[in-house]
Amino acid sequence: MDFDVMVSEAKKVIIESAADDGIAFALFTNKGNLYIPFCADYCSGYGEKFCKSHNLLNDMIAAGDTRILKIAGVFKQTTPVKQAGIDLPCAWILKFIRNMNKENVHAEILMSSHGTKTLKSCCPPR
Repeated sequence: MDFDVMVSEAKKVIIESAADDGIAFALFTNKGNLYIPFCADYCSGYGEKFCKSHNLLNDMIAAGDTRILKIAGVFKQTTPVKQAGIDLPCAWILKFIRNMNKENVHAEILMSSHGTKTLKSCCPPR
């Protein structure tokens, strides 16, 4: 799947959300599925982010769909100024994705410069 399609689908999730701030990140798997969790508290902490993303990632694990090939995050915020664009999921999500499947270290992540990096380069092991 092309990153442009992934970004477009993530933007739809953000537009449908009533939240002022948040990030939607599209996860494309080797089974051809696209998952798009939305974190409504992008700028304020782990509360809502943990619950919604954690549940979707657990659903992916339960379905045996853990090998992620591509990740594209799209954010929106209204304070201090209204803006939107490409961003990475938080470090907690990247670490969780890394731990879901050892091959996820090779997942391509869309960067704000529209280039890509691997999960391994963004979230190296300790």
